[in-house]
Amino acid sequence: MTLIKRLALPMIGLLLTLPIVPAEGASRLEADLQELKLRLTELEQGLAAVRRGGVPQQASSPSSVANLQAGLDNLRVEVQQFAGQVEDMVRENARLKEELSLLREEFSVKVSAIEGRLAALEGKGPVAPPVKSTTPETPATPTTQPESTPEVRGSVQPPAPETGAATLYEASLQLIQKDGKYAAGEKGMRDFLKQYGNHKLAVNAMYWAGEALYGQKKYEDAILQFQDVILTHGDHPKVAAAYLKQAKAFQVLGDQASYRATLQKLIDRFPLSAEADKAKAALKK
Repeated sequence: MTLIKRLALPMIGLLLTLPIVPAEGASRLEADLQELKLRLTELEQGLAAVRRGGVPQQASSPSSVANLQAGLDNLRVEVQQFAGQVEDMVRENARLKEELSLLREEFSVKVSAIEGRLAALEGKGPVAPPVKSTTPETPATPTTQPESTPEVRGSVQPPAPETGAATLYEASLQLIQKDGKYAAGEKGMRDFLKQYGNHKLAVNAMYWAGEALYGQKKYEDAILQFQDVILTHGDHPKVAAAYLKQAKAFQVLGDQASYRATLQKLIDRFPLSAEADKAKAALKK
């Protein structure tokens, strides 16, 4: 096992422990929801019996019917609230699993890139110069033994496609995030999309191309790039980030109506995301 892999294992273990909504929590909510639905059915049947006159007259008085109706309405509200909580929990669980999968993929790409660089460095190790003999040279005696083939040290195989994708993506990301070389980073991400369009990180490359355009102050182009992410990748976690950055581009351009509308779309589509929390805070301002 290489040093990089030994260092990577604890990080992978950390990713595996990221919080996922417990399955038993959703099961408990679903059980409560079923119980509420049963109570709702019983109340509806009781109210129907009262209206048909199938109960004693005292129980079928207007006040009793009104109380039954009020209890029924309250129970319906509780059923709707529980159903909403179950749906939110299921949706949040799916979103967290998707983000965890994305984190694992990005981490794997980084490890592959580092391993590729180490392999290249190992292949370029220094070769010791030959040591000159201090004894007088004597004519070489002819021999019939074949000349030994010099050992080839550090031969490097061409990088595998996955390693090439990892190296290109990581280099382009560094240009954008750390070096501030947005034009070069954008070109790198577009090259990545051309060569590895079906890669799992293609959506990330599309997003970071938009970030690079934003960094170049090409706000209208950035809005269109983020829109491509939104339209192409549906409910991918990176879509929420694309909405948020797209809204900021509208704000810089002075289009407040589009800015607020985009933030609201983000909240409606990804209500439990961290980006939605930022959008809500921005709208309150």
